[in-house]
Amino acid sequence: SSGINAEYGGSTARYISHDNIDNLRVKIRLKRITSTTVFGDVAETFINPNTGDQVGIELAQKQEEVGAVEEVQVCWQEKLFSQREVIQYGESTNCSTVRDRKYHEMIKGEQEHGSLRSRRIFTVVEEDGFENIPSTNYGVLTYLQKKVKLARPIGRKQNYLPLQRPVQVPTNEATRRSNHIQMMSTQQMVIMADIGRARGLPRLEDEVALCTISLDSNRVLSIQPTFTTCDGPRTIDNSDGDVWEYTVDHVEGKVDGAEERREREVLDELFSRHASLLHSMVGASFTDPPDEGAARVHLFGELARSWGFEGDNTFLSYTFDLPSGWCVEDNATIRGTTQRSSIRKTKSGRISHYNHPFELTLYHNPTEDSELGSRPRLFVEVRSVDTWQRVRLEGYGYVTLPSTLGCHTLTMDTWRPEGPDNATRLRRLFI
Repeated sequence: SSGINAEYGGSTARYISHDNIDNLRVKIRLKRITSTTVFGDVAETFINPNTGDQVGIELAQKQEEVGAVEEVQVCWQEKLFSQREVIQYGESTNCSTVRDRKYHEMIKGEQEHGSLRSRRIFTVVEEDGFENIPSTNYGVLTYLQKKVKLARPIGRKQNYLPLQRPVQVPTNEATRRSNHIQMMSTQQMVIMADIGRARGLPRLEDEVALCTISLDSNRVLSIQPTFTTCDGPRTIDNSDGDVWEYTVDHVEGKVDGAEERREREVLDELFSRHASLLHSMVGASFTDPPDEGAARVHLFGELARSWGFEGDNTFLSYTFDLPSGWCVEDNATIRGTTQRSSIRKTKSGRISHYNHPFELTLYHNPTEDSELGSRPRLFVEVRSVDTWQRVRLEGYGYVTLPSTLGCHTLTMDTWRPEGPDNATRLRRLFI
């Protein structure tokens, strides 16, 4: 399968894949390192613990030497039976449920065709349930397990008020969604091995989990522990002291023509969307340079603050005055108005903050009656709004744009025309 965005947490690997999960192939290789029990070819009769009947088992070629290797390729939710399951489901009298009868027919069919696979390696699929799966066979705790193990309960204070209604009755779908964590649906399978003695009835305690594979509703595939290409081979042992080594590898399966065409179409659509996104962000082409002798100026500025004005709730109206030979790319950017700002009284005076940004691109095409030295100017008009929502003039000002590149901080002086007498000045304060 084509997994992407692999994430490793402890010994768990997570993959986000849009490929069909049925294409997943995992190869398990189990090798015996040391042996303390070696038996010859035997044929024994055991007592079935479920029914009490005698069960005859022919144990052919039970002698396992050091270095014996068993290798199996497993597909998603593929059922491989253990020796204990072969004994249990092999007898029809032990099958009481639909699943048991299904497994009985599968085992009977495999025995008739001689295709009963794998003596030690087997699988537990979603249909089996995971009640008897040991959870500590990996030997490596995940990041969350380590945090939970180190966690300590927080001491509660004694002087607290209990909840008046800890349970909401009646409940509905809205309260359940707001008060409970929504768990994602997950499918799981476990690849296991029977590392018990070669002679005797298979024991449940000799069955260990080699690899757990899970897939949630968000198409996140989790492998625990991760493939041995990342961590290397792992070792396990049983109660008799036998040591085994196993590896878990991903097997690339053959892709048919229809699946390959579908994957190519998906990749082509992905690349097309990515190109369209880049085109919308960057554009179709680069901006052409200005003509010879011309100049282009990119202006980025901010009207930061004002101080010393009498009125409250001030705002600024600004415009750029372009002399002969200058033009702007967008005429809408040469003028604008800031938001209203309340006066803030500080030690340095009455200050209003605007922090209003502006941006425009200017072009200069020299002519006979213009020179590069004639630069644009910024005109600003300061006004205020009183409690009667009347707009009053506070001042005018202008500043010439600098002729050098870089960052500049400019301070603008403003003025306001006044009448010849006090009556004219007082008229500003009345409607």
